[in-house]
Amino acid sequence: MSQVQLAEATGFRQSWLSNVEHGRRNPSWSNLVRLAGGLGVRTSMLVRRAETLVDGSG
Repeated sequence: MSQVQLAEATGFRQSWLSNVEHGRRNPSWSNLVRLAGGLGVRTSMLVRRAETLVDGSG
């Protein structure tokens, strides 16, 4: 899914999504819930994936 598609699905600006993706913005919990909904995944999956990336094991 592209950032443009995710922006359309969630109502976020594409520029905000880009900043989140590149670590320049930290989404609030409610924004994580919206992102997960737009991606069609559970919020916990996003958090686990982020933890894996931070730990360097993913």
